[in-house]
Amino acid sequence: MKQYAFSKKYRIQKPNEFSYVFSHGKKFYTKHLTGICVSNDLSYFRFGISIGKKFGDANKRNRFKRLLRESFRTSTFRFLQGKDLVVLPSLKEKILDYQVLKEELNHIMQEMIKK
Repeated sequence: MKQYAFSKKYRIQKPNEFSYVFSHGKKFYTKHLTGICVSNDLSYFRFGISIGKKFGDANKRNRFKRLLRESFRTSTFRFLQGKDLVVLPSLKEKILDYQVLKEELNHIMQEMIKK
């Protein structure tokens, strides 16, 4: 199970890190997610989730974040080097289905590799 660990080292947590990704990143869209990616100078991939109160109450926001973190944690794309990715939910179509979120996150990461 250790091979699937998702420690804080691999997370984007600080406001200035999120701001940098938002201002310099390239956007990728799916039906339920928006991904913003930017290169970093690190030897590992970092992942962040940004979700506002308009998405729903706290338990819906937390469930969404748990599902996305799990999707990223089990993804093979997390072994990419030198990228930061921030994912935002679509407010038009809110979904809390693991399979759909995992497929869309993988789609965003595939598009990110191509560009």
